[in-house]
Amino acid sequence: MTGERQVPFYCPYCGEENLRPADADAGTWECRACARCFTLRFVAIVRPLPRDGLTRSAG
Repeated sequence: MTGERQVPFYCPYCGEENLRPADADAGTWECRACARCFTLRFVAIVRPLPRDGLTRSAG
């Protein structure tokens, strides 16, 4: 982990922007408006769909 934090713009629960880092762990945030704590986590980079109009078939 690089130690960089991705900063959320608003609380996913109440929509307020009064957020602060909640812990030394990267990605943990607390909302001062609704008193909830949440974690952001990077999952993956997704490849874009081809632009030729074809869709992937499931199976």
